[in-house]
Amino acid sequence: MCKCSFADSDTILIPEGKLTSHTTVFGDITPSAGPRVIDGCGIFLTGDYIYWTAREDNLTFATTGMQNTAGAPTKQGRKYPPRFKYDSGLKFGIGFSFGHDKWDMYIDYTWFNPHHSHKKVYEGDGEPLTNTIPFALETPFVPLYSAQASWSLNFNVFDWELGRNFYVSKFLSLRPFFGFKGTWQKQTMQVNYDFKSSGGLRSENKNSFYGVGPRAGI
Repeated sequence: MCKCSFADSDTILIPEGKLTSHTTVFGDITPSAGPRVIDGCGIFLTGDYIYWTAREDNLTFATTGMQNTAGAPTKQGRKYPPRFKYDSGLKFGIGFSFGHDKWDMYIDYTWFNPHHSHKKVYEGDGEPLTNTIPFALETPFVPLYSAQASWSLNFNVFDWELGRNFYVSKFLSLRPFFGFKGTWQKQTMQVNYDFKSSGGLRSENKNSFYGVGPRAGI
């Protein structure tokens, strides 16, 4: 029995049974783009200061340009929602770089808690200030002396992802990942009305939201 083999000048022959001692001959199919950890686990921390604004439509709490008398002339009115502005928030996270196949895991948390308010007082110019939230004791468009609204949002988001950063060419790397996103949010809207004829009333509305779902990307 005879056995022959042929190889060109660019081929490296590995003796039979000696593959484990020549692991460096073959490169990774998708080489890691870093950071690279060998025989251990790398830990990194992140932190961001955010300056956002949160806005919502249909939060008008008072208006002008309304008349109780049918056919009475009126001027162009205005709507008064809370005065939205920018507020500060925080984002911080922790990540782990694994030595096994150079995968990494990242957990991120976002906190944002804005508060907005606005107060409008009747200016005595003949254009009545009226409420936009009807009450059992009052009909809509009752003249107001003043109206004040306060709106707040408690915004919390968690992100968890598992990914791998690798080269697809000499100068291009990609990091596909998959994971989950979770959030809990709470909105509160308080309105205080001071009626000219019947004292004051207060309205308070709350809305809570919870959710979780998958996320993936590159």
